[in-house]
Amino acid sequence: MAKPTPQRSWHRQASKPITWWMLILVGASLIHWAIPDYRWVLIHMFTLGIVTNSIVLWSQHFTEKFLHQPLTETQRPWQLRRIWILNAGIVITLIGQLLKETFAQHWHITAVGAGIVGAVLITHSVLLLRQYRKAKKGQRYAASVIGYVCATSYVAIGAVLGAAMAAQLPTPWQEQLRLAHLVVNILGFVGITA
Repeated sequence: MAKPTPQRSWHRQASKPITWWMLILVGASLIHWAIPDYRWVLIHMFTLGIVTNSIVLWSQHFTEKFLHQPLTETQRPWQLRRIWILNAGIVITLIGQLLKETFAQHWHITAVGAGIVGAVLITHSVLLLRQYRKAKKGQRYAASVIGYVCATSYVAIGAVLGAAMAAQLPTPWQEQLRLAHLVVNILGFVGITA
């Protein structure tokens, strides 16, 4: 059996949260009837936990491949820390919404979690842009990296909209925020990445 290379080891560590979110999602689906606002919780476990972590992992991987610019091993621990901070933000966001029925100011917790998620993804976007700017010009798939930079920037907007929705604004605003949140995250973040 071949010894894992540092690159393969990094992928294993960076993909662990995705595996954990998949397992948690399956478990939560089995007991969804006991979870307050279970539809919201399950949707966000999937979109934030699985999809966002996957996009962060694979946008970094493909940026390195497309630009022929692998990061150094000293940069890998910082990437892993950002992934764990991202997941802490996701957990805080979920906890805030789970407290919706029992804590009137739950949206403050949700907003803190959304802020962490947005900040990590803006940081990720800036770091991808920095790699792009350092790369040799004329790389064949370099435009894809600009797509990743734009896509991850959309999550910060989506996080702000989601945090505002958690505050339960009056009727016309709540529906408009929900639509904007969906469009920005699905078409902006997921759509551009795809």
